[in-house]
Amino acid sequence: MNAAILKIIMQLLVIIIVSLIVILIKKVMKKKKRAMYNFYDLWPIFMLYFGAFNLKWGLFPYVVIGWMAIGIALVLIEIVHNREVLFKKFFFSFWRITVVYTTIVYILSIFVSLMGLSPTL
Repeated sequence: MNAAILKIIMQLLVIIIVSLIVILIKKVMKKKKRAMYNFYDLWPIFMLYFGAFNLKWGLFPYVVIGWMAIGIALVLIEIVHNREVLFKKFFFSFWRITVVYTTIVYILSIFVSLMGLSPTL
């Protein structure tokens, strides 16, 4: 099996295992109190790292710039729409958008890695 494919399979297994652990923790905590997190809430942490690893850290600054641009745009939208920024509402929205953004970045990094287009440092 190709080393790049094996690396991607291992990354996906880590993400699946972490998701299963979060689901189990949520089921245990459900008996005690209501948990507000979902199984995909830890994905951005792993997907940012794995995406940067697949891109050999060469394009990672651009990913972070895009992530910061999303945060700034969300703050501006909340200021214009609500005339205030409430941290709880902002962070919840920002983290949900981050899940989508990092998933897209990770999938694109897989394609770039498999095609051999990632820059070398």
